[in-house]
Formats: sequence, C-alpha cells, structure tokens
Amino acid sequence: MAADAAAQPASARRPITATERRVLWSVAATIGIVVLFTAIGSLERRLATDVEHGARFVWNASETSARLLTVAHTIVATLFLLTSRRLRTPRAAALLAGLALLSVGLCLGFATLLEVAAPLAAALFYAYFLVHEMRDEASLWRATEESGPPGTGALPPRWAAGPLALLFALAVAGAFAVGATVGTGRATRYAPFLADASPTARAAATLGLLSALGLLARLVLRRLARSDPGGLRGALSRVRPLAVVYAVGYLVLLVGMALTGRLYGIVVLHVCVWYGFVARRLASDEREGRGPDPRPRVASWAWFRTTAAGFHALHLGVVFGLIAVAAAWALGSGNDADVPIVPLLVSRTAFPFWTITHVTLSWFPRGA
Repeated sequence: MAADAAAQPASARRPITATERRVLWSVAATIGIVVLFTAIGSLERRLATDVEHGARFVWNASETSARLLTVAHTIVATLFLLTSRRLRTPRAAALLAGLALLSVGLCLGFATLLEVAAPLAAALFYAYFLVHEMRDEASLWRATEESGPPGTGALPPRWAAGPLALLFALAVAGAFAVGATVGTGRATRYAPFLADASPTARAAATLGLLSALGLLARLVLRRLARSDPGGLRGALSRVRPLAVVYAVGYLVLLVGMALTGRLYGIVVLHVCVWYGFVARRLASDEREGRGPDPRPRVASWAWFRTTAAGFHALHLGVVFGLIAVAAAWALGSGNDADVPIVPLLVSRTAFPFWTITHVTLSWFPRGA
C-alpha cells in the first residue's frame, strides 16, 4: 500500500515532452540569433557611422534574422517538397502547380493592397502567417505522437488543435486590440481610424473588444471541458505540449511586437522549431535503423535530404550563403535596388513575398 501510494504521485507527474523541449530549445536559439545580429548591427554602426540606416546590412536585428532565415527555410522546404514521393503522380503535380499559381496571385494582391492600404495588407499578411504557424505546430506535435504519459503509444486527439489554435488567435486579437485602441505600442498602426479618438472612446472600444473576445474564449474552454472525462483540467493535461507551444509562441509574439512593432520574433521561432524537428527526426531514424540503406554518398542529394548531417549542411549552407550575399550587397552597394537578382533574394521588400509563397505551398497535403 505504501509503495503504491508513493508511486502514484510519481506516475502522475508528466515529464517534459519532446515537443516542449523542442520549443524551449527554439526559444533559446531565437534569442541567440537575434542577439548575434544585434551585435553585428552594433559593430556595423560603430565602424560605418556615415552609412544611412537603410543601406546597412543589419537594418533591424530581428527583421534581418527573420528575413534571411525565412528565405533559407523557403528554399530548403521547397526543395524537399519538389523531391518528395508525394509528387510522383500527375494529380499531385497539378495540385502543386495550382498552389504555385495561387501564390503568384496572392503576392500580386498583397502588392496592390500594400499601395492603397498598407496597415490592412500588413494585418492580413501576419494573419496568413499565423494560420500557417498554428497549423505547422499542431502537425509537428502529432508527428511526435505525444498525448498522455510518454510510452502510452496514444496519438494526440485530433480535436485538440482547433480549440487551442482558436484560443491563440483570440489572445493575439486581444493583444492587438489593446495596443491599437489604447494607443500604446506600435499596434496603433493597424487601427488608424482611432488615431484622433478621445481617451474615453478608446477605452470603450478596448473594453468592448476584450469582452467579445473573452466571451468567445469562454465558449472554447467550455467546449474543451466537455471533450474530456476529466473536464477542462483533463483536456489541458492531454494537450499540454501543444498548449505550451502556443503559449510560448504568444509570449514571443508579444515581446517582438513590443520591441519592433512586427512579428519578426515568432517568424524566427517558427523556422527554428521546424529545423529542430526535421534534424531530430532524421537523427532518430538513423539511430533506430530507419535511415537509408546503403548510406548515401556524402554531398549527394539523398545525403542532404535523408541524413541529419546532410540536412544540417544544406540548411546552414543556404543560411550562410544568403548572409554572405546580403552582407556583400549592403557593404558593396548600400543595398542598391538596381543590382540584378540580389534584391529579389534578400531585400526587405522581398521578404513578405517569400513568406506568402512558402505558406501557400505548405497547403500541399502532408505525407510520405
């Protein structure tokens, strides 16, 4: 009896999961990357005091890191998709072509909207990315096969991702509502119609929006509570890893918004999470004998795509290659837009179009 009583609390304690470790590692990597680019930018300003802000390599540490990592992420992810077994049928190839055409249309639409209503274009862009981020996090969580205590072999419940994603979206909307209506922080750019409103009108708008968002959040929590025999506590316990991921992403989003007025931080976090997942999955496959047999030749495409060492070499090689191109462009010509090709690859204006293209292609069905 005593032994059973002692064992019960231990079994109830759920250790940190692979998903939680991955997101914590990714937060540390995000901070490290931004700090590194901050140091580079500080050194650049000290050595070149006469260079204009827009002509520098590091325009903004979080923006520069997000831009270069996103372009590298898009290149690698697209290469993986184009060489996937999923594309071996005419139907799959036609679907990918359709998504590519859709991405072109969305990019053209974004460019047009940017000229006539820049705040709305920015808000829609960030919303589109956040949908992608939430979907990806849920997909990676399920791919890690986590629910309940480790070792149970149970897959995560499919109902979980939707309510948690909705709660995340409501929390984001609440943060933007406070920033835009109260008039503090850079979120005010997304509600220019309140620029001349009185403090009373701002307060009323804030309370109204937060009340509506709070009511929706309560309905979602009630739905979660009814979905598990253990009520809300039981439901949240089952989906804890994904809840932690969304909570951490939300904190990163708030910090990034407070410091820069944009969502650069969560973009970097997104890339780091994906990088950590793929690298860990490939390393695990090799350790457990699920890797390619025979082992591919070093520097072959199969080596880049199916081994952890190859994946690190490919992704980091693309990242450092883009950094070298961007640095040479800034130092050599002051980010001159008339330089051929380079602005399309690493410029600040090209960054959202790379992101839109990547997100649109990511709707291609996932699988082997």
